[in-house]
Amino acid sequence: MAAKLPGSSVEDQKYLDKIRDQLFHSEEAEFFGTTQELIDKVKFYISHKKLREQIANAGMLRCHDSGYDYNSRLTKILSKVKEIHQANK
Repeated sequence: MAAKLPGSSVEDQKYLDKIRDQLFHSEEAEFFGTTQELIDKVKFYISHKKLREQIANAGMLRCHDSGYDYNSRLTKILSKVKEIHQANK
């Protein structure tokens, strides 16, 4: 379970849950359910640099391969803008 951020909406939580479900926990991303769990994980990963970097790299690769990177998202947005523009001519 991802921690609920103060001021976040139900939609934000649904988005966080979707991200969590799409990533392999502890292989591509880390999540926490309580403040204490966050603190424990921060302390752990501060002293485990190699593992921290492996998770970060795997998460970045997953985002890129899944089309979640900035370039892929911008390409999709511009394609949609072009499609709308051409439909309104």
